[in-house]
Amino acid sequence: VRLDLDMLGQPRPPTGTPNSAFTTMIVLTVVWLISHSIPVVGAILSYPFFIYLLLATCWVRQSVRQRYAIPEQDCKGCEDFCCAFCCGKCAICQMARHTANYETEPSQCCTNDGLNHV
Repeated sequence: VRLDLDMLGQPRPPTGTPNSAFTTMIVLTVVWLISHSIPVVGAILSYPFFIYLLLATCWVRQSVRQRYAIPEQDCKGCEDFCCAFCCGKCAICQMARHTANYETEPSQCCTNDGLNHV
């Protein structure tokens, strides 16, 4: 498994916990679908959902930097938050490219780590 993190971007304990990457994506997709299908629910969930995505992106980026010993360059102490807030999609793409070589292992939907292990 690529990063093996929990829903808060922290390393998972090794003892038999289910794969959280796929589970997290399923939960987030269901929440997104419900919030866009029912306007009242969407109004209630939109801000907590945004805050969770912002913080989760920040925490995962921080875990990636720690795992690969990547120092902060700008905005010391808050670079992960600034990247997640200002360019969340770019930060997620950057992490995906850094943790996998898509030329040797193409991506694939609905797998434990998003890769097609041939």
